[in-house]
Amino acid sequence: MKKHNGTKLLSLLSLSLISYSCATAYRADIPSNANPTQQIAEMDSNISNAESQDYTVLDNSNFEKSKKYLSKAKKDLKENEDQKDILDDLRISKGYLEQAQKNVANRSAKLESVLEARHLAIKAGVENYINLNAKWNEAEKITRDLATQKAEEIDRMELKNLQARYIKLELDATKAKYLGEADSIIESAKENNGEELAPKTLKIAQVDYDVAASKISTDRNSYELFAPSVDKANRSALRLHHVMGYVKSDKYSEVAAIDLVNQQEKIGKLGGRVAAQNSRLAQQNNILADQNGKLVRSQNQVAFQQALDRASKQFDKSEADVYQQEDKLIIRLKSLNFASGQSTLPANAPALLNKIENVAESLDAQSVLVQGHTDSVGSKDNNQKLSERRADTVAKYLEQNGFDGATIKAEGYGDKKPLVSNKTPAGKAQNRRIDIVITPSSI
Repeated sequence: MKKHNGTKLLSLLSLSLISYSCATAYRADIPSNANPTQQIAEMDSNISNAESQDYTVLDNSNFEKSKKYLSKAKKDLKENEDQKDILDDLRISKGYLEQAQKNVANRSAKLESVLEARHLAIKAGVENYINLNAKWNEAEKITRDLATQKAEEIDRMELKNLQARYIKLELDATKAKYLGEADSIIESAKENNGEELAPKTLKIAQVDYDVAASKISTDRNSYELFAPSVDKANRSALRLHHVMGYVKSDKYSEVAAIDLVNQQEKIGKLGGRVAAQNSRLAQQNNILADQNGKLVRSQNQVAFQQALDRASKQFDKSEADVYQQEDKLIIRLKSLNFASGQSTLPANAPALLNKIENVAESLDAQSVLVQGHTDSVGSKDNNQKLSERRADTVAKYLEQNGFDGATIKAEGYGDKKPLVSNKTPAGKAQNRRIDIVITPSSI
């Protein structure tokens, strides 16, 4: 009987030792006289860096354990626990992170194409959109599962499908970023009988949205190529929003509502009426009760669009392209043609740049950025310097001719940002350009 109890005691002792060993398998070295506050700050930084380096999918288990023990160390420090216990928590936290680092290094190569697609989806802001959370979490789970498999065990088709998931998520996030507002307005119109009340306006908004979505699908990494379509889609959606506000009151037909919106746009009063009009709409339907933030953005969009329209009328098509890029107005000068290799302003520059001044003044510009670009002829070093000199020349002219209050800066990009291929003379001419980026102070 005693022998049996002794055996049982040894078994329990062995289990305890195994449990202790497992719990402390990844202890790192931290001196006993180390400063806990400094060590916590260092671990915080390491954890933050690890989050941006795929640890959450390549070894989430050890990474989460590292975070858990770091949180415990912070709690112990806050509660003035013994320094020895705090440093012990930090040793375990650091140990788990070091083990995760080893696993990440071993596992990343087999998922390289998937991780590249994942990074692009994150860069596109996929984690910011609630409607994409389920698909994102599903892709992340599959990635974690594959990360633990041996390279030879991974099905190539499964790997390809996972990469495609992340690519689709990147596309969906990009569309949500640039067309989310328009999509919300169109869906709201459909839910509120828009197909009967304002079929013409709804159809135009839907077509413009589909075209913009298609352009993003084709050129998702080239904002300048899909920006005009996105701008048009957002304007059409805003128009639908205003038309629906009238027709839902049962006082106006769609034709009458369109006439009213047209009149208000012409006299520049639409922006001032957006808040009150949409507030009434929200009260009547209880649909937009939680969208005050969106209403503010709609107002700003309308105001910016009016400014954009005014700016566009300043230039002939041969002189410049004018378009919106987020909260900035871009003027791409087409007819400011410098002599080859030179940075002296051409003869037509004053008339053209004076128009820039008028636009900046109408926008109450906060800042103006002059961007210089060249084609690919010549060395990269010479092109970089030439683009900088040309941008500086334009910036200095603007500074000396009536810009009050606006900060003016110049940047040169050489041949790094071509719009089209440099293989043809026409392409080279298009890539040689000056872009003016205006940031309004209040719109």
